Amino acid sequence: MKTQIHVIFFCFALMLANSLISQVVVTNNFQNLTDTDGLVNREVKDIIIENDFGIWIGTIAGLSHYDGVSFTNFTTANSSLNHDHITELEFCQNKIWMVTDSGISSYDGISFTNYTPFEWVD
Repeated sequence: MKTQIHVIFFCFALMLANSLISQVVVTNNFQNLTDTDGLVNREVKDIIIENDFGIWIGTIAGLSHYDGVSFTNFTTANSSLNHDHITELEFCQNKIWMVTDSGISSYDGISFTNYTPFEWVD
């Protein structure tokens, strides 16, 4: 009798789980953004998501920030970024850190700070 109760309980739990799983709806709301939409370059090297403030995209031609509506682009031509070719991005200490072909740069939302390999050596 005890075994029958366990089997009945197991079947009920399985039916309930199946019912709950069938209620899940998966949607794929992907959006393809390119340089025609404002991205600084199509060749993307790294992407990070900064909480609710947007997406940072490192490319071979600079840094792009997408806020869900439009892009803001940073290059050596319009900022103090040390090199346009960005290979890696990281968010740390409320700054965007990036590895470029000329060293490391950080951006605090106002200005860039650049570190070159020569500054790392004591």
